[in-house]
Amino acid sequence: MNALQPAVVADGLGRVFGTKTAVEDLTLSVEPGEVFGILGPRGAGKTTALRMLAGILPATRGRATIAGLDVADPARSRQIRALTGFLPEGSGQDPDMTVPELLHYFTRLQRVLGGEHVMRIDAILTALRIWDSQPNLVTGHPTEMAQRLAMARALAHNPSIVFLDEPTAHLTREATETVYELITDLRSQGRTVILTTRLFTEAERLCDRVAVMNTQLLSVSSPRHLRGTLPVGV
Repeated sequence: MNALQPAVVADGLGRVFGTKTAVEDLTLSVEPGEVFGILGPRGAGKTTALRMLAGILPATRGRATIAGLDVADPARSRQIRALTGFLPEGSGQDPDMTVPELLHYFTRLQRVLGGEHVMRIDAILTALRIWDSQPNLVTGHPTEMAQRLAMARALAHNPSIVFLDEPTAHLTREATETVYELITDLRSQGRTVILTTRLFTEAERLCDRVAVMNTQLLSVSSPRHLRGTLPVGV
């Protein structure tokens, strides 16, 4: 990815479900190596926006690019999937698989070959503090462990751009700190992270810049400049 080229760009993105407008005229640019937050209350369109930016959900109007590639171009789909990792909110897991089997399966889907990805999976399991339980079947994990596994799955193929939807939802304080440390480490590696959150304290802790939205984009700024200026309900 060209260092001078934005990692992710949205130009007038919008999404309508029936008669309901979930996101309207979203325009923003995320730089390489940036941790960028999308902040807003429940129902503000954060998840819809994240899915459109990642190319998972088609936009009703507007355009999004990842590393200059149009996310709506089917010819670029495989290239975009290799560049990106996505953590959905409330992610489920595959039954009857051990943790390493699950992660190896998803790296194979991304065409990651050879032994290098094995070492990377070990590092991810260690960073997320789930290595001790790795022989266990995925179905045996409680909600918190499932969330950690979903994040490991999103990172297993070594993406340069990571989309995280409510990455600390349903986690204990200790597990939340583990995720915070991992996101900070991703930044130090030069990865781009785009995350959604309802918590300003979380955005303030993690993000270089924050987009505040409630269906429409209200503002984009650093957490320091946003403090004390947020609308009621955010």
